[in-house]
Parts: sequence; structure tokens; C-alpha cells
Amino acid sequence: MSPVQARFITACQQLLALGVVLAVLTPAAGVLSLDIVGAHPAPTGAPALTGALASATVPTAAVESEVTEVPLTTRTGNARSLAGSTLMRGSISATHVTSRPQAITGYGAVGVTWAHGEQISEDGIEVLVRTQRDGAWSDWTTIAYHDDHGPDADSAEAARARPGTDPLIIGDVDEVQVKAAVDGKDATTLPADLKLAVVEPGTAEDTETETPAENPGQGETSYDDAFKERGEGAMALQAARTTPAMPTIYSRAQWGADESIRNKSSLRYGTVSAGFVHHTVNANDYTEAQVPGIMRSIYAYHVKSRGWSDIGYNFLVDRFGRIWEGRYGGVDKNVVGAHTLGYNDYSFAMSAIGNFDVVEPSDVMLRAYGSLFAWKLALNGVNPASTAQQVGRSTFAAINGHRDAGST
Repeated sequence: MSPVQARFITACQQLLALGVVLAVLTPAAGVLSLDIVGAHPAPTGAPALTGALASATVPTAAVESEVTEVPLTTRTGNARSLAGSTLMRGSISATHVTSRPQAITGYGAVGVTWAHGEQISEDGIEVLVRTQRDGAWSDWTTIAYHDDHGPDADSAEAARARPGTDPLIIGDVDEVQVKAAVDGKDATTLPADLKLAVVEPGTAEDTETETPAENPGQGETSYDDAFKERGEGAMALQAARTTPAMPTIYSRAQWGADESIRNKSSLRYGTVSAGFVHHTVNANDYTEAQVPGIMRSIYAYHVKSRGWSDIGYNFLVDRFGRIWEGRYGGVDKNVVGAHTLGYNDYSFAMSAIGNFDVVEPSDVMLRAYGSLFAWKLALNGVNPASTAQQVGRSTFAAINGHRDAGST
């Protein structure tokens, strides 16, 4: 990743973090998770959304997702034995492989994982993907890999976790193909048990449309409008004067979570001293009805391919400003997630659904971040303006981009 790209990503995360200032402008919801807040999608699919609140199309029952694992190296690290079956002939060496095209249906996702215990730095491996639709192949695109995404190393959840890329939502396509390469310096050979995961989110048999409450109420949050720069593009946020109201949050059932696949024995609770801003990597033109499928794809990849006990994030927010419950355990409780390595026991995270390497987050998304972070931090007595929170053995601001805690 170039320095320019890294700065842009960091700036977008800080923009998302700044959304807490806007919480005073966001109507606060009651306690019913059936109510939602959002905006109608723009006709062009652009993420700059403002205006009227929207309903949402959700499944009426749990939906089973399917994950197909495609070997790219064997458990001993050999790739040549896979030539012609799952790998393209003539594309195999100790440092790179190219998969055969794989069919996929639905608004799908892909990711690449490798054997537990094989640690590779973020600069040590590159994974590219391209998709085919109606006979035409796209350009190759990088799948993001962050070595600081996952359960804490000393947790039971980490004992069976596999390192890997983030899931990439590829949408409605006919085929997908990946190629993986190591740089020869940080990693001299491809990792053992390298696998491509092709995720199909499943299709709901029945859906229903749910609308916002007629009188969702008004939060009693008050913020100073002023903020000042600190460091390169960072913001010092002003503190809340009173406790914010709980925002409206979609439940797991509403995105069709298959509760049978999560590891129920791994549910743990910790403390919250700070919050971390994340974002997924996918197209920004998804429809409101496709969001539950995107959630299921991320969930299935985290559990079935990465070996985590549940979806990694505590919350997610779509481009329409709707907040969704992520990891199971109660939105008002301090559920330990798998989002920011080394700090999961002491923080929570919400991930924005979209690619903010290329665009700025929408206004309604910022407002959603503002309402959620203000409420969640207030529950734990945390001042959102704080720049010195004890988070485990480290000190962070109350609101951070995930890169603030990572090795990058």
C-alpha cells in the first residue's frame, strides 16, 4: 500500500470517527430493534446520502450461507500437486499461484486464509481477485489483508483461528478468480493450507419490509460544535453534556443470522474504554435489500473460514445510515469481539459497509456513527472527547481508526 493510500484510508477513518459530533442531529430511537434509521439510495448508487428515512427489506427467518473452500496449497505447502484441478497450469511457483475460475451465485464474497500459526506481515503477501460477468472479466483488485484483525492471541477463540484476508464482497457475478503471491523477503514461500473461500450468502424464502417508528423520540445529547485539529487530520471531539439515547439497531435475526454456526461457548464479556472504526471492502452501490446478504457473507467467512466464534464486529452500519447488531451477546453489553488484535477485551468496534479507500463516508453514515458511539461510550462512562484512555496496556483516544492500534 502506498503512503498516499494509507493517508487517505486513515483520513476516512477519522472522518467516520468525527461523526460522533453529529449525534445531536440524529433522532434517537426507542428500544425496539425492528425500527431503523436510514435514507433512500441515490439513483446513481453514490454514497452521499441525505434526506428521508427509509424502511428495509429483511428475511423473516434465518438464512443458511454456503462457503466453498478451494485449496491453493496443500497442508505441507505444496502447490504443484494442485495444478489443473484448483490451480491454473503454468501459474505455480514457490512464491505465487493463480486459482482456476470458480462459479458463484448470489451477492457473494471471497477471501483467502492459510494455516493456523503461519504469521505473515501485511507487506508479506498480496492477494488479487477478478470477477467475470456476462463473459467479461474485470481488472485485478487487491483483497485487503490486515494482520491486526482477529481475536486476541491469548483467547480461546484464537486457538482455532486462521490468518487471512478480510472478506471482499464481490456482488452478483458469474465467476471469480484469485492469485496470491509472497514478496520473497518477508515471506519466501506461500503459506501452507492456503485456501480460497467462496461465500454465497443464501436467499431468503420470505422477506418483509419494516419501517421506522412514527415518533422515534429525540435524544437529549448536546455537543459543542467546535473541534480542532490535532496531528495529521485527527480531530479533538467535544464531550457529551448528557447521556445520549440508544439509537435504533437492527437485530441479528433481521439480517437472517444462522445462529447454529456460531460457537456459543466462546461468548465473553469485557470492558469498554474506547471504540474503533472499521470498514469493509466492497462496492458502494449496493441496494438496501442486499445488506442482510452482505452481513451473512461476512459472518459466514469469519466463522467458517477464519475459524472465529462469531462475526468479528460488534456493530455494522450500511450506506443508508442503518445500524446492525454484529456479534451476539446484547447490544447494550460489552461483548468481546474479534476486530482489533490486542484490544478486544477493552473496546468495541463498528464497521462501515463500503470501500472508503476511494470515497468519503456519507452524511447519514457519519450520523449513525455519532449516535452509536456516543451512546455506547456513555454507557461505560467514557467521555468521547478523551484523548487518553487506558485500553489494556496502551493509551488511546476514546474514538479511533483501527489503524491507530495496528502495526501500520
